[in-house]
Amino acid sequence: MLLLHVLSDSLITAAYYSIPAALIYFVIKRRDLEFRGIFVLFGIFITACGTTHLMEIWTLWRPDYVLEGVIKLFTGLVSIATSVLLWPLIPYALKLPSPARLEEANRRLQHEIEERKGKEWEIRRLNANLEKMVEQRTAELVAANAQLEDEIRERRRIEESLRESENRYRTLFEQMPDALLLVDIESGALIDFNPKAYQNLEYSRDEFSKLRICDIDRQESEEDVRRHIEKIRDTGGDIFETEHITKTGIVRNIRVNAKVIQLNQKQLIQAVFTDITNYKQLELTLRTQQKKLEQSQHRLEYIVNTSPSVIYILSRTDNPEWPFKVEFIGETITRVTGYEPHQWYRDERFWIDRVHPDDRATALENLKQLFTHGELTIQYRFRHKDGSYRWFHDKLRLLKDSDGNMIEAIGTCIDITERKQAELALKEAKEAAETANRAKTEFLANISHELRTPLNGILGFTQILQKQTDITPKHREYLDYISRSGHHLLMLINDLLDLSKIEAGRLEIENSVFHLPEFLDGIAEMFDLRATSKGIGFKYEKAPTLPEYVFGDEKRLRQILINLLGNAIKFTHKGYAALKVFNRGTTVWFQIEDTGLGIAEKDMERIFLAFEQLADHDSTEGTGLGLAISKRLIDAMGGRIDVQSTAGQGSIFTVSLSLPPASNPSRSEVDDTQIIGYEGKTRRIMIVDDNSDNLAMLSALLASLDFIVETASSGKECLDKLATFRPDLIMVDLLMPGMDGAETVKHLRRMDSGQEVKVIAVTAHAFDDIREMCLKSGFDDFITKPVDLQDLLKSLQTSLGLTWRYALAESRENRQMQTVRNPA
Repeated sequence: MLLLHVLSDSLITAAYYSIPAALIYFVIKRRDLEFRGIFVLFGIFITACGTTHLMEIWTLWRPDYVLEGVIKLFTGLVSIATSVLLWPLIPYALKLPSPARLEEANRRLQHEIEERKGKEWEIRRLNANLEKMVEQRTAELVAANAQLEDEIRERRRIEESLRESENRYRTLFEQMPDALLLVDIESGALIDFNPKAYQNLEYSRDEFSKLRICDIDRQESEEDVRRHIEKIRDTGGDIFETEHITKTGIVRNIRVNAKVIQLNQKQLIQAVFTDITNYKQLELTLRTQQKKLEQSQHRLEYIVNTSPSVIYILSRTDNPEWPFKVEFIGETITRVTGYEPHQWYRDERFWIDRVHPDDRATALENLKQLFTHGELTIQYRFRHKDGSYRWFHDKLRLLKDSDGNMIEAIGTCIDITERKQAELALKEAKEAAETANRAKTEFLANISHELRTPLNGILGFTQILQKQTDITPKHREYLDYISRSGHHLLMLINDLLDLSKIEAGRLEIENSVFHLPEFLDGIAEMFDLRATSKGIGFKYEKAPTLPEYVFGDEKRLRQILINLLGNAIKFTHKGYAALKVFNRGTTVWFQIEDTGLGIAEKDMERIFLAFEQLADHDSTEGTGLGLAISKRLIDAMGGRIDVQSTAGQGSIFTVSLSLPPASNPSRSEVDDTQIIGYEGKTRRIMIVDDNSDNLAMLSALLASLDFIVETASSGKECLDKLATFRPDLIMVDLLMPGMDGAETVKHLRRMDSGQEVKVIAVTAHAFDDIREMCLKSGFDDFITKPVDLQDLLKSLQTSLGLTWRYALAESRENRQMQTVRNPA
């Protein structure tokens, strides 16, 4: 029973659900169907009925009779709504015709359509006959009208032609640019004339009509006119020139063209008066210009034939290998080359065959480029008639017509043999000077290296000892003296190098932002101590308007002020030296004043010369380079230096430089001299130098900063120790016997263990090209000897990424820890 109920209800449900689907498909396909709503409602009703049967199956397992009742109630409501809406539609459905009635109606409609088509065909046939009759009649009327219009048009054409002929003659007569007169042969009276006849002579029409020919002709009387008329009658015409007088008395040149004509069975003379006054004046002007042109031509020929330059004109040829030929050449060519002008005209290759074989291809190629460039300048050697080769300088220009086509080329040729010889001598002298300059530079580099090497040990060990805290004040004073003396010697060496860089044009200005008041205070403090130790006064003034930070070369400015203030104190034995600084806008003035020996007027031009020392000054200390270098540094910085001095009274040096204000950069407030070590893991450094003193100094300096140090006295020893020591950084001297520093780095970078190692070049050479060579050779950084502690620490920090430990910071931490352990 259970299976029977499930099967029967399932089949009923499937049928009920398929019927709405069919109805929906039918409604979608028949968009023109009426009563679509009842179909939709009927589909909902059938779907609800199917759902009740589905609930019959559901309640066999789950007795949800409430849900079943709700669904049946919904089904009943939909059923009632469907029946209610269906009954009112039955009368409309009954009125719908049956298929048989529809078929009968279609047959009657088709019959009526066929009858109408037949009547329409008959009407079209009758219309066609009517149209043929209308067309035939219309053609007859059109032909008659056309014939009539042709007759009217011909008559009008004849009348219009007559009027046009008359108007054309009258227009031609009235608008002729020349004066036209008709004269009666028998009486000599004026029959007619055009406006130009009286306008050219400045008369009105009425005034001119009362005149006779003899009244306007300057040359002929009435009898002459009569004879002229008879001559024209006998000959049939005449052309002659005469002169007419205008009403205001101006004489005009006239050409008369007279001939006999027949008009209205009467003989008349038609005279055309052409005003040729302007032509006569132009003719006179042309004769004058012709004379001037002939004079100019004679002058031009004289200039061309006597000019120190050979002037020539080239014309185009059809030969691709030699595109030009000489069209004209001045007689100067004989004096310059020894050859006569006719020799150049006779042979197209005369010029190129005598050009030096080494210059021939280049000269011919350049000459061909004249077509593209329009102008050309070439230099070449040409064989003189005497067999010698002379240097020629040619300058050519291409001349073109309005369409851009070449007309000709005009050129000038100058013998520059003497100039070439002078240039060659100058070049040889320049090469000799450059050789001497290179020798001087090499000498300075070598002497600098030899001086910097011992200075490296002196200043290096001095810096190490100055970091010690257990030395006596007296010993510290001695160390300060050694440091000042060493730096003074270093300054003299740097002056020599700077002078060499300036003369070689290799000095570079390196601008940066720096604190101007702090910079000036440091300079003033330095020279205040010097002045005090010498027993003279020192004055220091700076304007309150000075910017705090400026943009400029701090190193070069310090060098300039040290040189000038050093001289001021050196040559002042009583009185004072002074530094005064003030500004206006972006320009800062530095005024160095002293009451010393002064400078005589005759020596003012010598003070800025290199190695010059004034003989009347009692001090011969120094190299005589301070002022020379300062002047050249100021020029390189775009500034100016002025001097005011009186012998025996003192001097005032004023330096003006552009130092634009700048914003505050980030600055470290910690003193580098207080660095005692670094944070993090221990770093290993190898020092490579053939000088044992340098090895000892750098080893002691780096060991004091907690680095593990290994030394090597040659490049080979460095490479041998690399695998066992495994350094984080290597400091290599450039100049070593055997394998130098660059070669050592080259081998180092080929080794697996040496590719990541940082390498710093250490050398006593201080030229910029050495620095560039080092960086290109594989070095990571570059420092010079004597090694400056600040430069060394900066390079180590950059290369190894170090964070320094400072003595002041550790002392502060120790005090804080002590305070925590022993609270008050």
